[in-house]
Amino acid sequence: MKTWSFLLNPFLTAAKKTYAIALKISTYHDAQLLAHNSDPFFAGLYTSYHPLHLAISAAYSNWKSQGGTQKGSTLTVDQLLDLLSKSKLNTWEYAILGVYQKGTPGYVALFPQGRAAFNRGGKESRIAAVKQLGTSLTGIAALAATKTDVDAFYTQLNTNRTVQLGNKGTTENKSDALDAAINTAMIDMFANYGLMVNHFKTDPEALHPFFDLDSIRNHEQLIFLKSVAANGKSNIMKHTFADTDSIKITNDGTVSLVLYLTNTVDGDALNQKVMVDPNQSQTFPITDLGTTNNTYLNVINPNANAGHCKVELL
Repeated sequence: MKTWSFLLNPFLTAAKKTYAIALKISTYHDAQLLAHNSDPFFAGLYTSYHPLHLAISAAYSNWKSQGGTQKGSTLTVDQLLDLLSKSKLNTWEYAILGVYQKGTPGYVALFPQGRAAFNRGGKESRIAAVKQLGTSLTGIAALAATKTDVDAFYTQLNTNRTVQLGNKGTTENKSDALDAAINTAMIDMFANYGLMVNHFKTDPEALHPFFDLDSIRNHEQLIFLKSVAANGKSNIMKHTFADTDSIKITNDGTVSLVLYLTNTVDGDALNQKVMVDPNQSQTFPITDLGTTNNTYLNVINPNANAGHCKVELL
């Protein structure tokens, strides 16, 4: 018997499209609950949901900070410190501000020098600032997920000072952690939806502002299959990419393939390209394939036998 549609979780379904969509849906819902938390009803929902959102954000950041890739390499220390300044610190401070207002003793205990210790000075001092933040977060239950993320990032920074780490297995483990965080949060969001149906039972339209309906309803194609003739070239898709996007390329054929961004449907590689060998699945930052002002993703097969690949937008 067909499952009753009202028993299906639309948030979980939407979140399974890509990690980026899952994070977007969660961020929107979390922000709307926070914006309405002067109402005790929504304050309770926010208190319950916010840690789950932080868990998604932390797991997503970990996955991205390790490249979100399966290339056998990881970010350099300089790249990680750049990530710290541009992304990580913002995420951590946002979570902390949800517990301690800026300037309060609790906030100052966590940021005794403000943000400067993370953004200025030598590498060792900046890495030490991350370690100290993780230590200072010990015992703060409301910030447990943030502490986990801080500690994980410190470990990565500390390790990458001397060795090159990160491989396919590591990335897959991080993805498993992110899948688990998304699953838990989307189930809780579905529960929030049910509670809101009851809360707004005389005015169901009032539910809309609390959920990112555009992302939930978006049916954009995310997976593309492409056959490539021997010694041939083919266009996979035309798409507007952002510099932060990633794609997963699975070569399920018998010959190596070269993929790249270019400016026409039959264009050649302009400056950058990636090669994926047979029976390999790798995830790349889109910028590895070229500049994102080029909107055509093409593939070349330089071999005497036909090839095939699957491309997934993440």
